[in-house]
Amino acid sequence: MPAPAALAGLGGWKGAAILGGMDFLSGIFGGHAADKRAADALAVTQQGQINNIMHNRDMAKMSAGMQMWGNRANERAAKSNLGLQKEAALWDAYELKPAQATAAANAFGKMVGAESTPEATRLRKRKMMEEAAAQFLSRNADMNKYGQTYDFDLMKSYLT
Repeated sequence: MPAPAALAGLGGWKGAAILGGMDFLSGIFGGHAADKRAADALAVTQQGQINNIMHNRDMAKMSAGMQMWGNRANERAAKSNLGLQKEAALWDAYELKPAQATAAANAFGKMVGAESTPEATRLRKRKMMEEAAAQFLSRNADMNKYGQTYDFDLMKSYLT
């Protein structure tokens, strides 16, 4: 690289010394500038970290506050509904349960009354005889016994 025009008259060691000194000074000042940029970047990073910490603290406070608010709202709702719950429990115990018990007793009485009639007894006996006859005839068929016997005709008469 050719020497600058202002330094053209300085030849030899003087020019080299001046250029070397200028290079030395620019290195010092350049290093200071780089150090300042690095320090500024570090300060910005540290400030970002501080901002994140403060934000996280604020969010934790807000979360705790929201939870306390929710718990209090639930407590207020429970207290306001306590009267309704008490009324419902009393109605259930003193009105609904006795009515259900009476209805169940009436239904049982009707069922027993229906099963006790002469017609129900006759139908029950007929059903038992039909089941016995079907069982008798199927056993005879399993033993290859077919034919007109008194028992066979009697049992067959129950099926018709």
